[in-house]
Amino acid sequence: PALTFGNQIPDLSPKAITTAGGQIQGMLSTRLVSTPFTPLQGSLLLTRDGNVFEINGSKNIKRINHLVPDHFPKGTIITLLFNKLGCTVFKNNNLLLKSEYISVKNGSLELISLGDGTWREMGRNN
Repeated sequence: PALTFGNQIPDLSPKAITTAGGQIQGMLSTRLVSTPFTPLQGSLLLTRDGNVFEINGSKNIKRINHLVPDHFPKGTIITLLFNKLGCTVFKNNNLLLKSEYISVKNGSLELISLGDGTWREMGRNN
């Protein structure tokens, strides 16, 4: 249904989203990726084909995609879903957390990329 004022009928055909803005209607689904959790010296490397990542291990995390070719674009929001307890995500210059995050089974941590290998906490569930 649509409500119009005046003599002009609105154009309801889909339009491209431009830098001026736009509106998305309907369901937006992000991809859930199960991560083989093998961080090298505390560095977690995530593929860029999803936004929600299952963390299947309990090793510590000090950095996420910190090398230039692996950076997520600025503004990308990711969610880490922890399947095990005891994984510590450390607060530091690369992970701007309100405090250290120690995972519980089925806990989660939501982060936003600052575009330079730095992540800022948006929310947590533990």
